[in-house]
Amino acid sequence: MTEKLIRLAKRIALTGDYSRRGADILVSDGRVTVNGETALIGAKVTADGNEVILVDGKPLGRSDKSVYIFYKPRGILSSYRDPHNKKDLSLFPELARRKLGYSGRLDRDSEGLMLFTGDGGLIYRIQRKEFRVEKEYDVTTDKELGKAWLNRLKNGWKLGECALLPCRIEQSGAKRYSVTLVEGKKRQIRRMFKAAGANVERLIRVRVGGITISGLKEGELRKLSEEEVKTLLDREQPPFTEGNFSPLR
Repeated sequence: MTEKLIRLAKRIALTGDYSRRGADILVSDGRVTVNGETALIGAKVTADGNEVILVDGKPLGRSDKSVYIFYKPRGILSSYRDPHNKKDLSLFPELARRKLGYSGRLDRDSEGLMLFTGDGGLIYRIQRKEFRVEKEYDVTTDKELGKAWLNRLKNGWKLGECALLPCRIEQSGAKRYSVTLVEGKKRQIRRMFKAAGANVERLIRVRVGGITISGLKEGELRKLSEEEVKTLLDREQPPFTEGNFSPLR
């Protein structure tokens, strides 16, 4: 079986030290070497870190491969710095000090569980839909959806040119829903409910794999135990169907 390859710039960006654009610039400026050779633009490497990658002569990534969970509050950007001076992750001293890579960006108006680690390979596996790591959200809307719409949204669907995998949606209260995905397109849940005629008023990520946000306060960071890390990739979940990918208009 051929090992999965990804773009070098993406691998660099997974450390959390550089944006994807910044990583591209590093490569194009000749500041990155892979196994002793200057990297070329568009170069690909393994996702799990088998190569020796140096940026300006220093090893890529951080030695801290521990995994942390963080409750991102609403109103905070999922980045360490913002050119427009909006509130970001640098407001939290432990995150600002460690500057670890993270999996699962949340938009500024969303809140909940984010994972931080220096293990780029783990981040890659959590993010990629082929590994089917579940992400569960608690969603509150401004109006209730009928059963017909809920059934449509559970199947694979298209919004414009964007084809998405099936998901699970269960109504958990008045205008409140539990949504489980194995992928995470940009503003996916908000766009999905908008297509169904409802606006999302509150969105909280409550689980990734076997890790939940239970007991974690807003702005709190906690290190996971080795046993907890193993549950991140627990695939003992009912499989999703293939879906029919019907358009949502």
